[in-house]
Amino acid sequence: MTKIAFITPFYLPARLSGSNIVVQQLAEGLDKSNFEVCVVSGEYLNTRQWYLPFFGPKIQEKFSIINGVKIYRVGCFQIASLLALVLIRYFKFLLPKKLHQKVLFLHSGPYFRGLARILQREKFDIVYSSPFPLYFNWQVAQGIKRNSPRTKLIFRPDFHAEVEEFSSPELQKVFDSADFIHIALGP
Repeated sequence: MTKIAFITPFYLPARLSGSNIVVQQLAEGLDKSNFEVCVVSGEYLNTRQWYLPFFGPKIQEKFSIINGVKIYRVGCFQIASLLALVLIRYFKFLLPKKLHQKVLFLHSGPYFRGLARILQREKFDIVYSSPFPLYFNWQVAQGIKRNSPRTKLIFRPDFHAEVEEFSSPELQKVFDSADFIHIALGP
């Protein structure tokens, strides 16, 4: 049986939209007799909670099963996300170019605490990473580097090319480490 993990910022019972709905459809649609399907997701219900440590409820269960899909929840190191957001929004003109690129990349999503530990402990055969936020895609690529046998990485880059953080050299490293790039084409 092949173990596959979908990495996404939000999953049920959070309200899903866009790429999170695609992840849900893929995870629930795989044949459970051939795949052990897991989702690794954040414990928050919306993006605001990535940056503001004291607002909003968290999903308390660290592990659950919904519609036949195993779900692991990880925390978010909100102080790092908040600091990166403040630096980019209000002080980016003071940052040297290299530091600006790194902070821009970090501010584009949560820093998931415990993600690498789950990826290494569960030894997934395949990891499918949703496109946004960018920073945890880098965390996924780093988290599976040490796995033996090597975990296959599928990266889905359906995002807006004109957004500044999508031209990051850090994102290029994620592309370079991917085994497959999944490009979804519309009608």
